[in-house]
Amino acid sequence: MRKMIPIIIVTYNKLEQFTIPCIESIIENTSGPFKIILVDNASSDNTAEIIKSKYKFIDVISNTANTGWAGGNIDGINHISNNYDYDYFCLLNSDTLLSYNWLSKLADLLDSNQKAASIIPTERVLNTNLLKKIYINYLSENVVFKKMISATPLRLLKGKGISMPREVKPVVRNVENLKVNEINEINSKIEKKYRNKVEKSAFIKSGYCVLLRKHIQNEYVYYLENFNSLFPSKSIEYWSKISAQKNVTHLLSKGTYVYHYRGGSGGYFI
Repeated sequence: MRKMIPIIIVTYNKLEQFTIPCIESIIENTSGPFKIILVDNASSDNTAEIIKSKYKFIDVISNTANTGWAGGNIDGINHISNNYDYDYFCLLNSDTLLSYNWLSKLADLLDSNQKAASIIPTERVLNTNLLKKIYINYLSENVVFKKMISATPLRLLKGKGISMPREVKPVVRNVENLKVNEINEINSKIEKKYRNKVEKSAFIKSGYCVLLRKHIQNEYVYYLENFNSLFPSKSIEYWSKISAQKNVTHLLSKGTYVYHYRGGSGGYFI
């Protein structure tokens, strides 16, 4: 039987908008033993007190100052190191909604890929319009196109449909308005298309939801401790070096969908 998997969530305000929907989706869609550790970075909306009262089974760490995403995760990792026995641990942003069996699927893929040190789900969804498909598949990495966008008046259109993100996903103003059954419907389509297919990489591509082996924990803590100097420009170099030293790889599960608002866990909108 698999050991309990700690899930560390760092919060800063937006309790009703992000944190509670995230927790409820974990409760509804997570199978296997897990433990939620919530690190509250001195929220002004009584996040810590309300979570303690509403969810007795959650470990709540109440910081007296906002230590940021990196500092909050370090606090969470220190907590699980001192209190629990585990092989895998998960770092999860509060502005996420989880799909059915997300954690078991990610852990199963780590089990079957012994050289993998971490795995993340996908934010990408299937239904995209033609313009986005053209951008994603042909233009997003085109050097001439990127220079044209950044060096001409077209740069003013960034964020307005011209410079589109590589991730294609639904965007909502309030996560609580996006129902978990909608997340599960999207996940079912992606799961049917990709099943257990993974993409391998020498580096961890994202941190919004990442499941890591315990043997990579010290390297991840070092990364968090030096986050301001490593992210984003030196992240790839750092993780690629670690991967070479430890002879490990990092995975993206194409058949596991987790909704991520982006920016919500920091208490602001983008």
